Amino acid sequence: MQINKFKKQFAELQQESQNYHSSQLAQSKQVTQRINDRLDEINELLKPDSLLLRSIAANEKPVSALTVLMQERDTLKKIQGQYNFDSIARIGLDEITDRMKLLDQERLAYFEKNIEDDNAEEFIANSPTQQREAMTQMLLRHQADKQREVELEKQVEPFMADLEKLLQQPHVKKFDLSTMLHRARGINPECIAAAEKLHKLPLLA
Repeated sequence: MQINKFKKQFAELQQESQNYHSSQLAQSKQVTQRINDRLDEINELLKPDSLLLRSIAANEKPVSALTVLMQERDTLKKIQGQYNFDSIARIGLDEITDRMKLLDQERLAYFEKNIEDDNAEEFIANSPTQQREAMTQMLLRHQADKQREVELEKQVEPFMADLEKLLQQPHVKKFDLSTMLHRARGINPECIAAAEKLHKLPLLA
């Protein structure tokens, strides 16, 4: 089984996710904080008792200085209301999460396809915690099915031997026919087809 391949891919995605958390997500919070800080600065400057307003009132600075600030304030408020930079930054994180899910699906499908490999249990141990239970149950079901196949295979030879004895007789009892058909249904389709030959014999009550 390709244990190292999946371990490497998972580790790479985990590292990419961690890097994204510490870089892009952190940067997005700084963008939001800068907008908030600038709005606080502008609001202070637009207070009636601010030095800017008093300078404009004294005709020391043009009114255009006020309009520029008001336009900047209105624009920043629109940006603040329209864009959530944390959510925008998380789009990239969601993409990494989707790739992680795809890797989980690929890993599970690969395990199911190669479940008879000798390293199946080692593969489970080296898989993410959230998948180990599902893989373990899958392996247990497979082992139970294989054990049942072995047990049923052991029944084929004695069944065929009993069937052959009945086919050598000139007729078949209803009870024997019913019993053999019931046994055949519990083994496999080949046994069922073989037991159907009993219908060719005369039936006794």
